[in-house]
Amino acid sequence: MPISPFDTDNGDASPPAVFCNRLEDGNIIIVSDVLESLDTPNWPYSRGECQGFYGEKMTKLGYNITIQLVYDSAGCDNNDKYATGINMTDYGWKNCRDVFHDKILNNCQFSDKTTDHLGLGDSNMVGGVYWQDCMRWTIISVKDDLSQIDTSPFT
Repeated sequence: MPISPFDTDNGDASPPAVFCNRLEDGNIIIVSDVLESLDTPNWPYSRGECQGFYGEKMTKLGYNITIQLVYDSAGCDNNDKYATGINMTDYGWKNCRDVFHDKILNNCQFSDKTTDHLGLGDSNMVGGVYWQDCMRWTIISVKDDLSQIDTSPFT
């Protein structure tokens, strides 16, 4: 099974909270292709960030958790204020964390029948992908050879 279910609470120490807090503390600005031409190859401008959380003991099969947040125009509304970029300091780590928890973790879950069939106990969160505020939000737990590389300077 390439995907492992995991469980995490909505607390301030959960991987999404830690990831989002690091983006806010680093004053990261997630930008579109239009702004990529800025002569700032390093921080704080970024097309997106990805961070692996290793050895977190939150996955049923022992896989690592990977979190990714990237600019994606598919997540923009018609008059979206984030169309040219998202300042993560202004966006706020709690708002960021809540999107991961409320829109993905609490909605992308194995059914009770599937969880029972696979013998996973209470581990039914499988993560997933969501589009909002001009960003693509991803949180998954997959085998190491399928996971993204870290891009965050905070790891």
